[in-house]
Amino acid sequence: MKGFLTKCLALLLAAAACVYLLGMAYRGTNAYRNGRLADETERFTHLPERADIAVVGSSHGMLAFLYPPEDAVLLNLCMSAQIPQYDLRMLREHGDRLAPGAVVIVTVSYITPFWTEPEANFLWKQGRYYDALSAPNIIDVDWTDWALRRFSPVLTTDIHTVLGAFLKDVPLSPTQNEASGHRTFDPASIPEDQARVRNDHIDALIAPTFPECSSEAMEALEGALDLCRERGWQAVLVTPPYLEAYNDVFSQWSGDLYPRFYHYVGELTEKYGVPYLDYSHDPDFAQRYDLYKDIDHLNLDGARILDQRLWSDLKDLLGEGFPFSEELSDVPFDAN
Repeated sequence: MKGFLTKCLALLLAAAACVYLLGMAYRGTNAYRNGRLADETERFTHLPERADIAVVGSSHGMLAFLYPPEDAVLLNLCMSAQIPQYDLRMLREHGDRLAPGAVVIVTVSYITPFWTEPEANFLWKQGRYYDALSAPNIIDVDWTDWALRRFSPVLTTDIHTVLGAFLKDVPLSPTQNEASGHRTFDPASIPEDQARVRNDHIDALIAPTFPECSSEAMEALEGALDLCRERGWQAVLVTPPYLEAYNDVFSQWSGDLYPRFYHYVGELTEKYGVPYLDYSHDPDFAQRYDLYKDIDHLNLDGARILDQRLWSDLKDLLGEGFPFSEELSDVPFDAN
């Protein structure tokens, strides 16, 4: 009996080793990597061990804060449509990478204080965090699914997809910077983009609670600022620049939107004593279509100009707390 059990155990271990090795091989295929590029998790395989500046937020921060000072290391933890609750979890997960006194940029868009996530949106985005965070930092985590993915992704992937990854040689997709970093916005697209903003930003995310804030979003923002205080990081709230055509959508929807937004941001700055830098209506960006890839996201040229301004402003604000050069790195962070 003992010999039989030993053989069974040996077979199980051999099978587990085969599944693990198959998963390792699958992770190395372009098909698998393309999936990670698409859901913005490929970067989590090669994050810097130590960083001087971290950024959290949604795509507005992901595409705006890319060029660190040449003598600093940037860690951009933003993701498309990332809710504030995951900003907090990103900082918890990767905080050990931040140097003492590190600067943490908390991106606040007009959506942030009111952010109410529809269930379908939440579920659609949830899977990507299984590749970016440990299980305790995932909301409503499925521990079994997380463990299987980490052990071997073939255990949670359709067999046809796995076989196709090995049998069909596909090219590696371009990164976000490579694919659209130099795209410039065509003002002929303004009506279409404004309709997208009304539907995806206002109707879906802001309107359900407005004019009140989302208690979950504000609690997460406060949690992030509390964590910065506990860890000795220098938190800064920043709203990136937007085209005038983007800003108009919000003012036309409600004359109370901007007063309410600034009220809630003001509550945070007053409670935590953190600075707030607001570039949202900056005239240097408001009608510069050449600096945007769409109505509310900067392209690489726009990010470079903004980041040059931002680091200079932070040096003025923080003094010795921001001991970095005002010269920018030539290589932008690629948030894929």
